Amino acid sequence: MLRYIAHRLLLLVPVLLGITVGVFLLLHLIPGDPAVVLLGQDANPDDIARLRRILGLDEPLVFQLGRYLARVVQGDLGVSIFQSQPVTTIVFGALPATIELAVASLVVAVLLGVSLGVLAAVRQYSPYDYGAMLVAQIGVSMPVFWLGILAILLFSVHLGWLPTFGRGEGVLAAGVDGITGDGWGALGDALRSLALPALTLGFSAAALISRMVRASVLEVLGQDFIRTARAKGLRERTVIIRHGLRSALIPVVTIVGLQFGYLLGGAIITETVFAWPGVGRLMITAIGQRDFPLVQGAVLILALLFSLVNLCIDVLYAWLNPQISYE
Repeated sequence: MLRYIAHRLLLLVPVLLGITVGVFLLLHLIPGDPAVVLLGQDANPDDIARLRRILGLDEPLVFQLGRYLARVVQGDLGVSIFQSQPVTTIVFGALPATIELAVASLVVAVLLGVSLGVLAAVRQYSPYDYGAMLVAQIGVSMPVFWLGILAILLFSVHLGWLPTFGRGEGVLAAGVDGITGDGWGALGDALRSLALPALTLGFSAAALISRMVRASVLEVLGQDFIRTARAKGLRERTVIIRHGLRSALIPVVTIVGLQFGYLLGGAIITETVFAWPGVGRLMITAIGQRDFPLVQGAVLILALLFSLVNLCIDVLYAWLNPQISYE
């Protein structure tokens, strides 16, 4: 197992290198000049040329790429053009909000998706099955930004239950404050602020998970060991949860791992709709400003995080099914 983990970590090097080069080239192909954006359209051409020289944008693209890669190898992702702060400081400052949203959305997706999928499989061809698959179809078809707007109109504007946008104190920090005796009001406010973005983002992921769970559980329920468990007189709930669901979870874990990457990407849109101060909203702002170092650093850090999550998912396979070995 350790050899496999070391091998996967080594494979991260070419993957991250390819992502870094690809993002660098794409950013320099899109229209817009950071110097013009920073100084304005009416700026003196000499001032623009001087700023481009200061930023190193007047050099050939190959030299710029080589210099950037040399800094990345040393752990230096550069300095934001507009915020004049290290990119790592800015991104890691916004990363907790994105991780909080992605984890909360994943919890919503797993709870909702597994529940609907198991219900649909156990009650196959019943109204429960058709209803669960209808909900899944709606989740797959409806864009995240449109679902977010509808959720704001219903739960914030008309009902007034949840905040429209923004993020207060982080859930983890608010929980610590509650434990230390500062009151649980901050935790309640944090959960209320997190509820709408997490439900919006998690609903789409739950749709795909529920369909995968349904297919996996149906396949497992038709196998011999399930019939044997039923013949022993075990309760149906025990047969499904203890014997069937665990065997059906292996392909589902793959989807859940991939959905985490989807949630990180979908958080870009969701954070924009709900004004959530995470890396996604940060990247949207940086792209509009042509802040190349900030966009490149944010994409690289998110890619690294997604790759590490996939590695953890692969290791989890061996725990779910002892027959799987990476040796």
